[in-house]
Amino acid sequence: MKEIYLHIGYHKTGTSSLQECLNKNRSKLLKNGAWYPKSILGFPAQQEISWSLIKNPKPWMVLDNSPDEIYDNILGEFERQQANKLILSSEDLTFLESQPEGMKYLRERLSGYKVFIVAYVRNPIDFLLSLYGHRLRVGEVDLPFVDYLTAKMNLRIAYFVDRLAKWEKEFGRERMIVRNYKPSEFVGGSIVSDFLNAIKLDGLELGLSKRSNESIHPWLASTCLNVVQSMNEVERSEILKDLVKLGKRLPRASAAEHYLTEKDKSLLQSVFKDPNKRLKNRYAVEFD
Repeated sequence: MKEIYLHIGYHKTGTSSLQECLNKNRSKLLKNGAWYPKSILGFPAQQEISWSLIKNPKPWMVLDNSPDEIYDNILGEFERQQANKLILSSEDLTFLESQPEGMKYLRERLSGYKVFIVAYVRNPIDFLLSLYGHRLRVGEVDLPFVDYLTAKMNLRIAYFVDRLAKWEKEFGRERMIVRNYKPSEFVGGSIVSDFLNAIKLDGLELGLSKRSNESIHPWLASTCLNVVQSMNEVERSEILKDLVKLGKRLPRASAAEHYLTEKDKSLLQSVFKDPNKRLKNRYAVEFD
């Protein structure tokens, strides 16, 4: 039976870098029996496979094609390729975790194949900090991290064991491939080589992926907040881009050390203690 590897992210786990590398190496993948289809939207990832299933999508997610048209096209092309593996990637598939109808459609539509769910999970505190930095970069944040965490974030987005349970319910425990997003432990030293190992393409060299969607450097966070709070969207767009560029010239800095007191860290660690323990017991993934 042919295999489908459904890479669902999660967000802030090197997903964009991985997708760009896979997209640039489509021919090389195909020569090795794996097909990574072009997106009809022109993205490095097949965002249409998720956007077509999301209820009440954002305006930019609205498509002219129905889910059946999208999946008929992808699966039809897969059958015509000399490949026994299909790689699909879209971190926005995770929005289906709160929309069981979409996840059910996905399972039923792919039922003729051996489907594996590939998910990278990240230390919850690091995940929240990275997500905050991203939202700073795009101008969506107007509060310091702890205030934003309290007012705007649902901490359960970092309860990865509970989120993964919804995929396991549909596709089965034996079809779950869950990896720790910890660069120092990547097989082969990169997210790309680690992913290829996960989908049984060991030994295939696709080169290094470059970092994408970089966050605002912690030292520049207060400046970024002032820009967001005092300028309109058009005015601040270019300035935020310049701040990202400036951040690349600064020494690396720990977001946790910059944004969190020891008391904050201790509190967050206690919040995630139980879900992290359950994640370790279920998927053998352990965070520092």
